[in-house]
Amino acid sequence: MFIQPVYNILLLPDVTYYFKKDFFAGRADELKPGTQILFTLLRTEAEENSLQAEDFYPIGLSARVESVSDEDVIQIRTIDRVEIISPVIEDGEVRAAFAVRPSIGDLSEKEQQKIFADVRTSLLRFVQNYQWGIWARGFILQRKSIYDLVSSLSEYLNLSVDEKYAILAEDSVKARYALIEKAVNEFMEVAKVSAEAQEAQKDGQEQLYREAALRKQIDYLQKELDDMHPENISDVRKFEKKIAESGMNKEARREAEKVLNRMRQEGKESHEYGLLYDYLDFVTSLPWKAPVFAPIDLARAEKILDEDHYGLKKVKERIIQQLAVMALNKKQYGSILLFVGAPGTGKTSIGQSIARALGREYVRISLGGIRDEAEIRGHRRTYIGAMPGRIMEAMKRSGSSNPVMVLDEVDKLAKDYGGDPASALLEVLDPEQNSTFTDHYMNVPYDLSNVLFVCTANTTDTIPEPLLNRMEVISFPGYTAVEKYHIAKKHLIPKAMEAMGIKKNMLKITDGALRQIIDEYTMEAGVRDLKKSIETLCRTAAVELVRGSAAENAGTADDNAENAHAEDATAENPRAEDSGLCISVTKSNLSDYLGRKQIRTERRLSSGTPGVVTGLAWTRAGGAILFIETKLTKGKGKLLITGQLGDVMKESVQIALTLVRSLYPKESRVLEDHDLHVHVPAGAVPKDGPSAGITLTTALASLITGKAVDTCCAMTGEVSLRGGVMPIGGLPEKLMAAQRAGIKKVYIPYDNIEDLDDVAEEVKEKLDIVPVKKVTDVLKDQALR
Repeated sequence: MFIQPVYNILLLPDVTYYFKKDFFAGRADELKPGTQILFTLLRTEAEENSLQAEDFYPIGLSARVESVSDEDVIQIRTIDRVEIISPVIEDGEVRAAFAVRPSIGDLSEKEQQKIFADVRTSLLRFVQNYQWGIWARGFILQRKSIYDLVSSLSEYLNLSVDEKYAILAEDSVKARYALIEKAVNEFMEVAKVSAEAQEAQKDGQEQLYREAALRKQIDYLQKELDDMHPENISDVRKFEKKIAESGMNKEARREAEKVLNRMRQEGKESHEYGLLYDYLDFVTSLPWKAPVFAPIDLARAEKILDEDHYGLKKVKERIIQQLAVMALNKKQYGSILLFVGAPGTGKTSIGQSIARALGREYVRISLGGIRDEAEIRGHRRTYIGAMPGRIMEAMKRSGSSNPVMVLDEVDKLAKDYGGDPASALLEVLDPEQNSTFTDHYMNVPYDLSNVLFVCTANTTDTIPEPLLNRMEVISFPGYTAVEKYHIAKKHLIPKAMEAMGIKKNMLKITDGALRQIIDEYTMEAGVRDLKKSIETLCRTAAVELVRGSAAENAGTADDNAENAHAEDATAENPRAEDSGLCISVTKSNLSDYLGRKQIRTERRLSSGTPGVVTGLAWTRAGGAILFIETKLTKGKGKLLITGQLGDVMKESVQIALTLVRSLYPKESRVLEDHDLHVHVPAGAVPKDGPSAGITLTTALASLITGKAVDTCCAMTGEVSLRGGVMPIGGLPEKLMAAQRAGIKKVYIPYDNIEDLDDVAEEVKEKLDIVPVKKVTDVLKDQALR
């Protein structure tokens, strides 16, 4: 018995099948006419040498070879359904016994013929609707039984392996015929539905082609009319063109086209037409196209930064580092920079220099006082008077998708019932999120990832921590007097003279006068007040120049009064620059132009007093010196603190008092029958912070020992109950204030030594800076121990 495994073939009894010799995998030579064959059906497709007993279905088919042709075709006639008994695989060959499995004859021969005739008629009616129906009709008519018919069509019936086996395995002839009839009917229904779907698709495509052709003709004719009369172009046509040329993303384009269709349907008479027009006008005016990366010239960038700003060495170095990283990564953006410093130190203007160095557009947004989230994200269009947020408005103003955007005064954002604008900024300043920033007014994502954001603030204390974490803080130290002098000479004076219409040869400000303006008319870390003072001076000089010119012209007119014709010819006053006038501002006449000194800067004390010590403080305007004053009066050991000191500074007084009692147990007995008064002028200015601890301790030690501290010395540092001097902030500003006040020696915390790198060299050269670890180091140095 020749056993042949078969996979995914519908085999039924009493049917003639034709196989190629290749089907039998090299064993075809064993097949001769009359050879008995056992077809075993496989559950899954597998190689013969890897077959297992469980891979076979329990029912197979017996057959006999009818003939073997010269064209390598083997004709086989199936006989009976058989039950496979104990299949065994040995050396890659299948061995099995079998027994004939009789069918249940529950369907008469007449009924079988009727079902066969009905199935064949249905198929003939089905195939006549196709071009290949003539060939198929002959093929169907050649089939002699329903088994022969379904076996021939099995590859078209889309039956699974299990479904094909189920037809063979069914013992009931009636049920077997029902399965065959069901398979054929399903095939015809699926084919009909597919044909109908294809026809419907074809009709739909033809309609689309026709509609597209008509639209092209309409567009062509409309374009011709628009070219002939451009002043009459419709709003809809204008926005169609803008949307097509904008390069906006898919979501934005879909929303814009939706609004445009609604605008087309509403018409100009609709009350919503204006709202729809404003929306489309805004979104089509935005820069949507991705920018092309432009090479960054670091040498040019450094030159521009040096031209526009004097000093700020560390700030410029950090900006150049940022540009270098952008150049290497070929990216339009870098870290979010936060410039923190006193007003007038150049935080905003350096953003303009960055934009000029990169050759990109510059746009600035002032965030001071903003308290509504909608100012950042925009209003939803459902509200009356809805507007886009400031971020998207700035993008529209810039006309570029990669501007340098300066967010000014981020420390002055407010919060109320309208939301938290600082939280809205989190998405704007997060590189992981701002590529899909969604303004409520637009309601579509916009890519802000190519924008270089630069933020400015006067302090980080009021910036929420999540927002601060997204930015890299760069401190802008206050300018020294030398730096202010050079800034005024190079930038402020030329700009002020140009703004007032004064030529170079008409006004000269001596170096001495300029230094006096810096020292006696301004007191700030930046140069804003210095700029105002110079502008005031130029305005006063402009009055003198015009008056002097008028007086000179009047004298000339008197001399020529007798000549009427000459008087008419010289009716116009000569311009000031033609008169030869030149004003020179010196230290001696500076008050004539700026008035009396406006700033009373604190200077070091001329003589020392026990209990009075000079401290250093940081303010938003830079640094300042302050005097810690202490006094003992007869009493019961009470402590009185004045000068509007905050809670932290009051605690510093308590710590200093405890330290002094432990360091001077004998001398501190005086505190038992005396009241202690601690005062920090000026009384109208609130003060707080821990950095006055070392000053308070020294002042109290000086008071109870009766020894005065050198007035040329100042100090800053927080103290602990163990007597340690702890680090403080704002050291550059404090040292500048000390140098400005004439201080010669400054005690600082030892842990602040590294901060001396941020202090200007001219300041360090004029000060004797002494780092200390313990408060006793100061007391010993001042001979208080």
